[in-house]
Amino acid sequence: MKDKKDSGLTIVYEGLKWEAEVIKGLLESNGIKCTIDTTIITVFSPYADYNIQVLVLNEDAERAKELIANKNIDTKEEEQE
Repeated sequence: MKDKKDSGLTIVYEGLKWEAEVIKGLLESNGIKCTIDTTIITVFSPYADYNIQVLVLNEDAERAKELIANKNIDTKEEEQE
């Protein structure tokens, strides 16, 4: 993932808006503060819902990535059942 070290933030997810909202909820429910950045896409298309970024503090990045990865594994397992 990309780092925004000068701002103290790390991008832990980039994708669709609805997925970013779900991930934000997951992280916040686990005590990780995060924000959704839509700056890039709103310049080009205010109605676009792709390339949405979820950012966390650098010190929370590894834990956030683990939570996201585990959530994806859980979702895939549920789909297979």
